[in-house]
Amino acid sequence: MQAGLANWTAQSVVPNIVHEPISRTYQKYRLYEQLHNATNGFTIDIFKVNGYGAQKLAPDHPENLSFGDGDAEGEPDTEATSVSMASVASRRATSFTMTLPPQRRASGIQAAAAR
Repeated sequence: MQAGLANWTAQSVVPNIVHEPISRTYQKYRLYEQLHNATNGFTIDIFKVNGYGAQKLAPDHPENLSFGDGDAEGEPDTEATSVSMASVASRRATSFTMTLPPQRRASGIQAAAAR
């Protein structure tokens, strides 16, 4: 009987209730609702891949050779866009300044130790 009590692991009859914050419950419901709307009532497979997907194709594969210069049909040329975007980025970068909070003065003990 002593050996039976030594190996006994008590378990409750009713499992413990797992509390979930109402904000998390609401967040899950909103995600479900957004996926439902995006997939037309879950009738569209959002993970379906058309074409070759992420497969690594050989450099001489006909699909790689058909791309030409890399621009999609109807896509504007990137040469003119990249020059103008670089000038915008450089103008924006110079106007951004980040002010840091002032440094705290060292306490008396720290100042004495630093000397």
